[in-house]
Amino acid sequence: MKYDFKINTSIQNAHTIVLQHIRPETTVLEFGTATGYMTEYMYKELNCQVYGVEIEESAARVASAFTVDMEIGDVESLTWTTKFKNIKFDHIIFVDVLEHLKDPWRVLKIAVEFLKEEGTLITSIPNISNNAVIMELLSGRFEYKTLGLLDNTHLRFFTKSSILELYEQAGLQPIGWYATYMVPEQTEFKQSYENYPLVRDFLQQRTDGEIYQYITVGKKTENAVKPNQAVIEQRYRLSSYYLQLFWSENEEFTEYDSVHLPLHIDGSTITYDIPLPNKEINKLRFDPISELALIKLSEIYLLETVCDTENGIPSYIQKWSNENNFEGCHFYNLVDFGGREPLISLNKDPYIILNPTTKIKKDKTYFLRIKMSVSVKNSDLVEELNRQYSKIKREAERLGLLNMSLEEEQRKQNKLLFELEHIKELLQEKYTKDIETFKSKILQLEAQLEVKNVALEEHRKNISTQQVYYESEIQKREEATEKVLNELQVLLNSTSWKYTRFFRAAMNSLRELKNSAKHRVKNMIVKHKKKSNKKEMINLLDKERYILVFSHTNYLNSMGGTEKYIYEQASYNARSGIGTVQIFPSNRYDFYAEEESFYGINVGDTFLGYLTAQEIVEFIQDSAHKYKKTYIHHLLFWIYSDFKNIFEAVNYLGISSVFVAHDFFACCSSYHMMYSDSNGKKGCIPDLMTHGTENVCIKCDHYADLEKRKEIFNDIFNVCEKIVLPSQYVLEVFKLIYPKWEDKFLVHGHLRLVKDGTSEKEKVNEKIKIAYLGYKMENKGWSTWLKMINNEQFSDLYEFHHIGSSEHYSTNVRSHEYSFINDGRMAATNLLKKENIDIVLLWSIVPESYSYTLYESIAAGVPVVTNKHSGNIAFSVQNSSEDIGVVLNNEKELWALLSDNNSVLNLVNRARNLYELEYNELD
Repeated sequence: MKYDFKINTSIQNAHTIVLQHIRPETTVLEFGTATGYMTEYMYKELNCQVYGVEIEESAARVASAFTVDMEIGDVESLTWTTKFKNIKFDHIIFVDVLEHLKDPWRVLKIAVEFLKEEGTLITSIPNISNNAVIMELLSGRFEYKTLGLLDNTHLRFFTKSSILELYEQAGLQPIGWYATYMVPEQTEFKQSYENYPLVRDFLQQRTDGEIYQYITVGKKTENAVKPNQAVIEQRYRLSSYYLQLFWSENEEFTEYDSVHLPLHIDGSTITYDIPLPNKEINKLRFDPISELALIKLSEIYLLETVCDTENGIPSYIQKWSNENNFEGCHFYNLVDFGGREPLISLNKDPYIILNPTTKIKKDKTYFLRIKMSVSVKNSDLVEELNRQYSKIKREAERLGLLNMSLEEEQRKQNKLLFELEHIKELLQEKYTKDIETFKSKILQLEAQLEVKNVALEEHRKNISTQQVYYESEIQKREEATEKVLNELQVLLNSTSWKYTRFFRAAMNSLRELKNSAKHRVKNMIVKHKKKSNKKEMINLLDKERYILVFSHTNYLNSMGGTEKYIYEQASYNARSGIGTVQIFPSNRYDFYAEEESFYGINVGDTFLGYLTAQEIVEFIQDSAHKYKKTYIHHLLFWIYSDFKNIFEAVNYLGISSVFVAHDFFACCSSYHMMYSDSNGKKGCIPDLMTHGTENVCIKCDHYADLEKRKEIFNDIFNVCEKIVLPSQYVLEVFKLIYPKWEDKFLVHGHLRLVKDGTSEKEKVNEKIKIAYLGYKMENKGWSTWLKMINNEQFSDLYEFHHIGSSEHYSTNVRSHEYSFINDGRMAATNLLKKENIDIVLLWSIVPESYSYTLYESIAAGVPVVTNKHSGNIAFSVQNSSEDIGVVLNNEKELWALLSDNNSVLNLVNRARNLYELEYNELD
C-alpha cells in the first residue's frame, strides 16, 4: 500500500485536481481505490455513490466502508464488467492506474462503455518526458525507484501525445487538460540544469519539460464540445517538501519499504494518517523533513482504525507524546532545547526511530497518526531561536543566584558526612563481636542441614523403590483382573440375562473396586512425580508460536481415534514451525468431582510433568504470547471446575478457541448415547431422531445430568469460534441437542481418502481371512469376536487375524502389532494389505461418531461387516457411493452370513478402490 495517504485538499496535486472535477451527488466508478483516501472524500464530502475496483484485498476491505460495492481483483481480469454490467456512471476515474497495466488501451476502451452519455472519464498519468528523466538518460541511467516517474511497478510510460492516442483509441475526446510540474532539482532524481550546459537552454525551453503528471478530463467523442487538444488549461506547482515513513521487520530500512507524503510547511498543525503495509513490522522510522525547518511534534499514535471516539481522542494501541516524554522514540540529527517541542532540523537527514511495544501483524490493518507543524520560514526560525535564547538567559541568571546557596549547602553536607563517618566507626566496633557469634551459629546450622539432607535423600530412594514395587503390583493385578473379567464376559454371553444377574453384579463390584484402587494409587504416584517448576517448563517452549490442546489422555502413550487426530494435528503444525502444548488429566476424575487433581503437560513429543489446575493457569498466563489458538478435543476424565478456571484464563488472554467433538460427551453423560433404564441398555440415537429429545431422554437414567451438562457446554460453545464435528451422523445429533449453535457447526472428518488404484480378489478354495481391527474393548464388539473365533465350524472355514495387538490370546488368531506414531497413519492399512485380509469385522455395539478403523479398512480395499447399532460406521456403509461393506441387524444374521460360503465369497470377490489416507487439516 505504498500509494496510500490521507487527502489534504489544501495541497494541489493530482488527487485534489481530480476531485475538483467530481460533481456532488453523482455516481462514480473508481479504479485503484487503495485504502480509500479519495473514496472517503467523495463519499463524505461530495455525497457520491462510489463503486470501487482494487487488487489488494486488505486495502479494499478498508476502502469498502465508503463504497456502494467493491470488486476485489485485477482490473485487467475484467470481473468488474460483470458486477457492474447494469450501471452507467457520471464519472470514471483512473488515478495512477493505467501506467501499471499490461494493456491500458483495452481497459480504457471497455470502461467507456460504462460511461453515461454526458459523463466524464478522468485520468492522472506521469509524464515520462520530464526533463529530469532526460537528464538521467544523458547520464546513462534509467534506474527504477519505489515511487515517482520511474516507479518500479510501472509497465507502461506515456507522453502527452501518447495520452492523446490512448484517448482517441478509446473513443474519448479531451475536454480539459491540467498538469502538475516540478523543476528537476525537486524531483526524486535531484537533477540540475547546471550539470548539462550543452543542452540546458534546449531543456528549459521545452513546453512539457517540467510537467510531472497530466490530469486529463475526457468525454465520449460524439458528445465532446471542446475540440482543442493542445491547450493545458492550468498548471499546478507540486510541493517539494515531503515527510517519509519507513518500516522494517528487522533493524534495516530501505527506500523500497517507505512512503512519501506531501508536507504542510506553513507552521499550521496538521494530522497525517498513514496506512501501514500488510506485513509484520518491528520498527518504524519517521523523517519529518530534509530541510532547515522548525518542527513542533505534538503526538504520534499507532492505531487499528482512524476513527476517533466521541471526545475526539483516537482508540490507540500506543501513543508517543510529551505526556510520556516520547518514551520509545529515538531522535537523530534534530536539535531540541531540553524537550521534544520544538525541534529544529538542520538538513542532515533528521529522523525519529519508533519502537512499537505491540508487534504489528500482517493479518490486520494499522495506521500511524502524526500530529505536528512544520515551518521553513526564516522568520519563524529566528523568532523561535530568540525565544529559546531568552529562556536560556533567564535560566542562567537563576542558576547564578542558586550557585551561592549551593556552596553553603555543600559546606553543611561535608560536616554531616564527617559526623556520619564517626558514627559508622562506633557501630562497626560495637557489632564486630556479634558478627563473629552469628558466623559460628550459621556454621552449626549448616552442619545440621547437611545431616538432614543425607537422611532426606535416603528417604527419597526408599520412596522410589516403593513406587516401582507399587507400579509392578498394579500391572500384575490389572492383568489378572482383566483375565477374570473376560472369562466372566464369555460366561455372560453364553447364558440368559435372567440367570447371570448375580455374575453381572459381581462384575460391576469388581470393576468399581479395581478402578477405585487404581485411582488412589495413581494419584499417589502422580503427586510424587509432580513437577512444579513452571519457569523451567516455559523455557522449553522454544518455538515462536504454539497451539494449545485440551484432551482426555496423553496422546504420546495412547492411540485411540482422538489421540491419533491430535498426533496428526501436532505433526502438521510442526511442519509449519508451530508447536503443540497438550494438557490432559493425570487420572480418571469424575466430571463433577471436588478432589485434589493434577494435569499432565506435553510439549511436542516431550512430557514435561504434572501441575495443579492453578499452576496450569499460571503456566498459560506466563507464556500467553506464544499461543495461536486453543483446541478443545475432549473433556472426559477432567474435573469441570478445573477446566473452567483454565478456560476462563485462556479467554481473558484473548486466545481464540475451537471445539472438536470426537464422540457425544458434550451431549450426554453416556458419551456413547446408550439409553438406560431398569430393562437394560440400548442405543438411543434412532429414537431421538424419530421422537425427539423431550420424549426419549426424560425416561432415561442419564436424564438427571442432561440440563446441567447442556448448560456447561452452552457456555463453552458460546466462546468457541466454531464447533467441529467429525461426520454428518454426529451433526444430526448435535442439531437436536444444541440447535442454537447450528451456524457454528462444521462437519470436518479426520482423514481424507486420496485414490491410489484398484484391487480385485478372486478367492475360490482358500480360507477367507477375517480380521478384528483395533483395541480389545467390549463396546467395539469384543464378545462377538470371541464367540466367532471359538466356533469350531468357523475355524474350519476362516483364518482369523487381530490387527493392532501383540497378545497371543488364542491359537485360532494371528496377532499383528503396529505403531501409529512409528509406522504412520497407513500402518493398519498396510498390514491389512500385507496379510491379504478379506473382511474386517467392525462390530461396535455403541454408535461410533467417526471410526479411524473404517477409513483404514476402506483405504486397504477390504469390505467391513458391521451392525445397525455402530453409528457412523453403519451410516457410512449405507450412504457410500461405493461398495465398502455390509450392515447386518444382529449376531444371528452375522452367523448366517458366515455360514453361507457363497455369500461371503460374493462379498469378497469384488473390485474395490485403494486409497492413501491424508490428514484433513483444520487450518
